[in-house]
Amino acid sequence: MGMKCTALAAALLFFVCGSVRAQTHAAAVSRLLSRDFEKAIKRFPTGREVYARLEKAGPRAKAVRISILPGPAGGIASFDAVENAVRFDPVPMSGFFGMKGAGAQELVELLYRDPKARSALAGRADATYLHELVHALQSYLYPNYRSDVPRGAPLEFEYEAYLTGAMYTHEKMRKSPEPLKKYLAGGGYDVYSFAALSGYLSLSLDLDAYKENIRKKYEEELGGFISLEKAEKIRKNSVEESKIIAYASGRGREYAANKARLSGVRREKEAYVGFLEDFYRRRWPAFSAEALLFIGTAALEVKNYPVALECLAGADASAVKSGAPPEELKKMKEKGALAILESAAFIKDKAGAMGLPELSRHLRALERACANTGRPFPAAPAALLSEIRPRALKYYSGLAAAEKDPAKAAYYRDNADYFSRGAERP
Repeated sequence: MGMKCTALAAALLFFVCGSVRAQTHAAAVSRLLSRDFEKAIKRFPTGREVYARLEKAGPRAKAVRISILPGPAGGIASFDAVENAVRFDPVPMSGFFGMKGAGAQELVELLYRDPKARSALAGRADATYLHELVHALQSYLYPNYRSDVPRGAPLEFEYEAYLTGAMYTHEKMRKSPEPLKKYLAGGGYDVYSFAALSGYLSLSLDLDAYKENIRKKYEEELGGFISLEKAEKIRKNSVEESKIIAYASGRGREYAANKARLSGVRREKEAYVGFLEDFYRRRWPAFSAEALLFIGTAALEVKNYPVALECLAGADASAVKSGAPPEELKKMKEKGALAILESAAFIKDKAGAMGLPELSRHLRALERACANTGRPFPAAPAALLSEIRPRALKYYSGLAAAEKDPAKAAYYRDNADYFSRGAERP
C-alpha cells in the first residue's frame, strides 16, 4: 500500500512539475517573442508608429501576450481581447518550421530553446503580428464597440489593420526587395510571407475597390463581420425593443444601462470613423501610387506581366483622380506603356508554350490594361484572344461549377463572366 502511494505521489509530482514547466516556458516564450517581434518591427516607420500608439494606450496595451493556441478556422493568427493575447495557430506554425503535425507544446519548447527559431518567426511573421497588434490597439481605444458589437466583429477595424500591414510590408520590401521578386516570379514562400505579400499585392489606387475586397472577404466569405453602421442600427433596435418590457417588469435601470452603452458605441463609432477618414486622406494617395509603381516595376523585372499590367497600366487609368503626386503619375504612365509593349511581345513569342490558364490570364490583363488606358489593343494578341475566348469560357465555367471553396468559385465565375463578353471597353 505504501509503495503504491509513493508511486502515485511521484506520478502526480511529475505531472504537476511538467505542467508548471510548460506554463513557465509558455510565459517565457511570450516574453522572448514579444521582444524579438518588437525589435524586428521597430526597424520600420509604420512599426514604430504602432508601438508608439500602444505606449500611449495604457498598461493593458503594454501587457499584450503571445500564445500558441488554435484560433478561428483557417486563420494563422488572431487577437483574443479577453486573454489580451495574440494567438498564433499551431497548424500553420508547425508547417513553417517543417514540423507537420506538431502540437502547441512542441512548438513552445522549440521556441524556448532555439533563438534562431524565434528570430526566423519574428522575421517572417512580423506583418501578421503587426496586423493583430492593430486589433489589440483598437480593443483598448474602443472598448465598448469592440466588446458590444452584436452578432459580429467590426469590419472597419480590418481596413485599418490591412492598410497598416501593407504600409509596413512596403517599407520592408523597399529595403530588401528580393522576397517580393521571388514571390512574383513564382518562387517558394512560407505561410506568413504569403499572407503579407498577397495582402500587399491587393493594393490599388482606388480606395473604395481596396476596401470592397476586404469587405467581401470578411462579410461575405468568412462571415461574422459587420459594418459600424449596421452594428449601431442593430444595437439601437435592440435597446428600443426592450424599453416597454423593461419598464413593465421593473427593469428600468437595465434599460437605462443599455441605452448608455448605445451612446458609448455611438461615440466610439464617430471617433473611429473620423480617425479612419483622416488616416486614409493623409496616407492613401501618395502611398498607393508609390507602392504600385514599386510592385509593378519589380513585376516587370521578373516578367510577371499580369501583375505589372494591373499595377502600372491599371493604375494609370485612375491615377489623375487619385490625388497621387505628379511625378509618380508620370512614372506610372511611362511604366504602364512599357508594360503593355513588353506584355504584347511576350504573348506573341510564348503563346504556344503557355497552357490555357496562363495564356488567358495574360490576355485578359493586357486587354483590360489597353481598355483602361485608352491604348490600342495590339493586333496579334487581339486575334489570339478571339480564338481562345470560347475555350476559356468553357474551362472556367466548368471549374466554377465543381469548386466547393467560395473564394475560388468566385474567382472562376469572374473569369467565366469575363470571357463570356465581347472585347472589354473602358
